[in-house]
Amino acid sequence: MKLEKLTDGILFSHPVEDTDRPILAGICGDDFTLMIDAGNSKSHYQEFETALAENRFPKRNAVVLTHWHWDHIFGAASATGPVIAHRLTREKMMELKDYKWTDEALEERVKAGTEIEFCRTCIATELPSPREVVIRIPEIEVDERLILDLGRTRCLIEHLGSEHAKDHLVVFSEEDRVLFIGDILFVEIYDGEWYWTPRKVERLIDRLLSYPAEWIVASHVYPVQSRAAFEAECSWIRWIGEVVEATGSLEAVRERIATDAPGREEEGMEMASWFIEGLRRENESKVK
Repeated sequence: MKLEKLTDGILFSHPVEDTDRPILAGICGDDFTLMIDAGNSKSHYQEFETALAENRFPKRNAVVLTHWHWDHIFGAASATGPVIAHRLTREKMMELKDYKWTDEALEERVKAGTEIEFCRTCIATELPSPREVVIRIPEIEVDERLILDLGRTRCLIEHLGSEHAKDHLVVFSEEDRVLFIGDILFVEIYDGEWYWTPRKVERLIDRLLSYPAEWIVASHVYPVQSRAAFEAECSWIRWIGEVVEATGSLEAVRERIATDAPGREEEGMEMASWFIEGLRRENESKVK
């Protein structure tokens, strides 16, 4: 596995779209490595750990799971050090531990709406049948915050949560000024139509931008974003949310994008559809 250098103390892998492999990262300390996420299979984790060792990162390590989704946790069974996760992540992984992962079981869960077709396809590609999935329950539980002193840098592990995953953690390496956000700035995908809501996304963006990070690493975004690039993306997301909240109309959003952001219609309309679904659900909950 080829790794890319972000700072003198951070290496990361590239995401793989076909199997939904997320970016994995290693933060080098004096004699300890903190790994961000365990990957979507044992081989994913093992390839990454081997590549870190080849780059002379300390073999003594721990891995922190950003959230419970399969592509971030399946590799934890191969972790050689302790696994760190939020309390809700541990609870969800205890539930997953009893699942069957055959093609038939996956198909049944897709039909029942507890799994999505995209994930079923990626699992089958990364782990062809017959497959063995071992869910390792994390040994270290985080509630709101945990600080790890690696010597060279301190890492703040903090629970923010989001519509994508209520258990979501972020990790900030102080010396490197790098913030690892996993999939936190993405939509809810396991509850029918995908959605997010403007006010919740706006608060989340404010919180993410409050970290003095120079680089922001999202699990499936490559190239890694500079602060300026991330701020620009956040402004775009905010703007779409504001237009949706002000008009409630996809057609109005289409007209605004055509006028103010030509060339970004497809991306903007997809985001707008997520926001409209989120507002619909929010309004329904108020009526109830």
